[in-house]
Amino acid sequence: MLIAITGALLAWALLIAVADWRWRKVPNSLLLLLLLPALGMLLLQGQGLQSAGWSSSLLGALTALILTLPGYMLSRLGAGDVKLAAVMGLVQGWPLVAWTLLVAALLLGGMALLMVLHFGLANARQMRMPAAIAFVGGFIATLLLHSQGWL
Repeated sequence: MLIAITGALLAWALLIAVADWRWRKVPNSLLLLLLLPALGMLLLQGQGLQSAGWSSSLLGALTALILTLPGYMLSRLGAGDVKLAAVMGLVQGWPLVAWTLLVAALLLGGMALLMVLHFGLANARQMRMPAAIAFVGGFIATLLLHSQGWL
C-alpha cells in the first residue's frame, strides 16, 4: 500500500510540475486531485496519506500558508503556489513540510541564480519563474527520503 501511495504522490507531483512549466499556473483541479483523498483519509482513518494525524496535518498546512503568504503578498509567488504548499503541508504534516519547504527554498534560489547568470539581472527580474517546480522538487525529495525511513 505504501508503494502505491508513494507512486501516486510522485505522479501527482510531476503533473503539477508539468502544468507549472507549461502554463506558469497550478490548476485548482490538480490540487483537488490530492486534497480530496487526503481529507478523506484523515476523516476515515484519522491519518493522512503519509501517516500524519489531524494535528500534524493541520499544523503542516498552517506552516506552509504562513511561510508562503508573504511571497504572494510581495507578488513573488502566485496563489496556486501558496495553495500547493498548503496541500503539501496537509498531506505531509509537520515536520515533513518544513523539510519540503527548505529544499524548495534552496531550489528556488538555485533557479533564480541560473536565470540571472543566463539572462542577466535586469532581464531575470522581468521573468516569471515556475516556483511550483521547486515546491514539487522539495516534495519529491522529502517523499522519497521519508519512504526510505531517513526522515
